[in-house]
Amino acid sequence: MPFSVLLLTGVSSKRHITGAKNSRVSMPSILSDEVALFFDKLDESPARSVLGLTEKCCDGIIFYANENQKAICLVEMKNANLGLAKEQLMQTYDRLHSLLKKECSSCSNYLESIFWQAYIYHSGSSLPGGYRNTENDLKGHGFKEAWVRSDPDISQYLRMQVGATLRNQRSRKHGH
Repeated sequence: MPFSVLLLTGVSSKRHITGAKNSRVSMPSILSDEVALFFDKLDESPARSVLGLTEKCCDGIIFYANENQKAICLVEMKNANLGLAKEQLMQTYDRLHSLLKKECSSCSNYLESIFWQAYIYHSGSSLPGGYRNTENDLKGHGFKEAWVRSDPDISQYLRMQVGATLRNQRSRKHGH
C-alpha cells in the first residue's frame, strides 16, 4: 500500500523536491541505467494522511535504483532547525519502514537490501555547529547514510559517489 499511495498521490514528473521558500533539491540528469522517482511535497499531499503520517513528515521522498542498489532517500529542507529536520526524517522513516515491513512480509530480504538515506538541505549561508551529530543520530536510527548539506544537487549522494570518494581518500591516507 505505501508505494501505491505514493504513486497515486505524490509522484512528480519533475526531478526535484521542493521545500519552503521554493528551496529545491534536484537531480539534473539521470543516467541510462538509473531510475529516480520523486515524491514531492509529501508534507502537503494526501499521501501524508493516507500513510498515517500524523506528525510533521519530511518534504519528499526519492526512490532511486541503478544496477547495484535500490535506495529510498528522505529529504527535508531547513534554514536553521536541524533538530526538527532530524525528527521529521525519523518519524517518516519509522512509519514507512513499518508499513513496508508489514506489506513485504513475504519478501523481507528485498526490504532489508534497501539502502535508506536521509538528506537535509540547509539553505542558510553556513552550516550550524552540530551537523555531524545530526548525521550520526540519523545513521543510528536506521539510515545507512545521512547528510546535512547546502548542495541542491542530490545526484552524487543518491549515487553514493560521495561515500565512495571519502572511503577511497581514507584508504589512500592510511595506506590500505
